Amino acid sequence: MPVFGLPLAWGWPIIYYAVGIKTKSVYDKKTKDEGVRLLIMRRWPRGVKKTRVDEWDKDLAPSPELLDDWNKEKIPFKEFRKRYISEMRAPLQKSKIAELARRAKRRGITLFCHEEEDTRCHRKMLEELINKFR
Repeated sequence: MPVFGLPLAWGWPIIYYAVGIKTKSVYDKKTKDEGVRLLIMRRWPRGVKKTRVDEWDKDLAPSPELLDDWNKEKIPFKEFRKRYISEMRAPLQKSKIAELARRAKRRGITLFCHEEEDTRCHRKMLEELINKFR
């Protein structure tokens, strides 16, 4: 999404594009600076319209087994983090993360999931992994 700067002497504004990675809950209010909106959940979130996001990538979400263990409180967050990062080392996920890092250099990307806070959410971990590739 372009961000307009001050007009130049000849009347055309300077256009800046927000670059990098951000994270938000898919239920947060939509803003102009979201860039490419990427949902990274296994299942579509309830009550969310398809137009809320631009892309949906289930492969960057935790595996169903990991989600089940986390949601049933069978594992602490430290174990969830360790296993999620391990899953993202698989060839498919690694290539997708590298591609997101390349794309984020040109245009902003916002990672979405249903969690309100990103402190105990995989989207913050994915942001860290993408930034390591940049």
